[in-house]
Amino acid sequence: MSFKKIKPEELQKNPFQMIGKEWLLVTAEKDGKANVAVLTMSSPVSIQKRIEGVKDALEDLDINYVSEQDYEGNREKASNIITNIKEDIDYVVAGQDNGGFGAMSALQALGNDTTEVYSMGGYGAEAFDTLAADGTNYKGTVVVSPSELVSSTYQVISDYFDGKDVEPLVNIKLNLCTKDNVSEYQSEE
Repeated sequence: MSFKKIKPEELQKNPFQMIGKEWLLVTAEKDGKANVAVLTMSSPVSIQKRIEGVKDALEDLDINYVSEQDYEGNREKASNIITNIKEDIDYVVAGQDNGGFGAMSALQALGNDTTEVYSMGGYGAEAFDTLAADGTNYKGTVVVSPSELVSSTYQVISDYFDGKDVEPLVNIKLNLCTKDNVSEYQSEE
């Protein structure tokens, strides 16, 4: 069993579309244009697919990709990449959380409090605690709800052992976690 990314046309509330709609509102104030830095990885392939999903969802916007570089999953490399970009950046999108946190560190060191950082993953409390905090550039992360993942996995296993046909690929719902809905993802400790 494997999971696949959901194409924008397959799911009305695709998080990539949500990022695109959110950016569209902001870019309207900037004559409909935005400068975006992309932090990607050559491995694993899933990171590349995430970035492709974002670009597909944003294809109708006037996006100037000022940089697209492999940060190799390393926060320091992500930080260095962002620090060395000379153009103004409106948004940074990172294939996973480490890239987002590296970008956020660089932006904060540069005194930049306007560039918004989005990542994909939402692994561990750090992403959610950062979203809940005030005064950060980190504005969102694309996540899979743990309960959704467990439920989908359980359903496939149950169907398999009940002798039912099981699809080789299973769609899972993705969500965009932001400051507005972060409490839904934080555990109560």
